[in-house]
Amino acid sequence: MAATGVASAQEQTATPPPAQQQANIVQEQMARIGEFCGVFKNTDSEHTSYIPIPGFSILQGQPPFSAPPGSLDAVVCDRPTLTMGINDHRVLTDMHVPLFIRSGGRIFILEVQDGHFAIRFTQGRPTAQEQQQLAAAIDLAHAEVAARQHAAAQTTQPPSQ
Repeated sequence: MAATGVASAQEQTATPPPAQQQANIVQEQMARIGEFCGVFKNTDSEHTSYIPIPGFSILQGQPPFSAPPGSLDAVVCDRPTLTMGINDHRVLTDMHVPLFIRSGGRIFILEVQDGHFAIRFTQGRPTAQEQQQLAAAIDLAHAEVAARQHAAAQTTQPPSQ
């Protein structure tokens, strides 16, 4: 009987608490694919819930993107650095929600303002180098959308006589 109690105690200490399990999942996925993503869902007019989704990635995903099951109000990705991936803007164009990027206590939102992609910092500030990289990424995103629109227009035009 005592051996069973010891085994049970060992099993209990071997299983980390849920918060630690979540932290372990986040660390493993960050090491494997460079980010850990989830969604924000507004639960009412004053509250928002963060729902982590293990395995969900924008950096490793292939566009066009589709929303994970359930409703969402934003995609949130934790990354080791404040970088914008090549397809981050596709969250806005494909899923029609903003993208929050979090890193080291700093947060920016990739969103649409006046019909153009824009980055807005809600916590912290970018370094001069990060600012340049983010501006270049926004320019690339605009160019990619323009190229897709041009290609779509070419495929929908009737052949000339």
